Amino acid sequence: SFPPVVASVPIVLMENDPRVGSWFNIKAYFAATTNTAAQNTGFVQAAIAAAAAAGGGIYWPVGYFPINTISINVPVLFAPGRSGPRPASGQTVTFTGTVTADSSKHFDTVLGGTISFANSPILPVLDPNWWETNTIPGGTDMTAAIQAAIIATGGRGKVLIPQSTYKITDTLTDFPDLGGGYSMVILEGEGAYSSNLVNAA
Repeated sequence: SFPPVVASVPIVLMENDPRVGSWFNIKAYFAATTNTAAQNTGFVQAAIAAAAAAGGGIYWPVGYFPINTISINVPVLFAPGRSGPRPASGQTVTFTGTVTADSSKHFDTVLGGTISFANSPILPVLDPNWWETNTIPGGTDMTAAIQAAIIATGGRGKVLIPQSTYKITDTLTDFPDLGGGYSMVILEGEGAYSSNLVNAA
């Protein structure tokens, strides 16, 4: 839905071209999975600036990219599969634009960083699979992933549980309600009897 961006190379959707339609590939700005977090932060900021100037977004190819605190204020398109940021310890990647992604793990927080949608002007709809893929339905522990998605909303938005069975091994904590037992965070399945949370605590 973005205006086309003129490029000197052929554009094929989902390939690692410098530009994918109106999506600016962060690799074209020298971001790499082997870079330091500091290097990638500058490279991704350059891609964001180019995308913002053209009215487009950034394209995140396959791989987890180390990165420091950054605010991504343009739309983001993640390549299918394991693609996304790997924030360093104590660092936060904040998304304030739209995110387009499949139900793969796109946020690698193994180093102790966090992901946030708290400042987004658009109410976020988050998939817990972005934090941990539900590889074995009913067998993979999805407690931390669902809790991370709830926290990432910043207290407003929706955590959408795709059709499957999810193993829960501990209490999930919502944000404090606003009175009358209501919270600004909605936990929603994909249909009756389609999204199941199994208490394995």
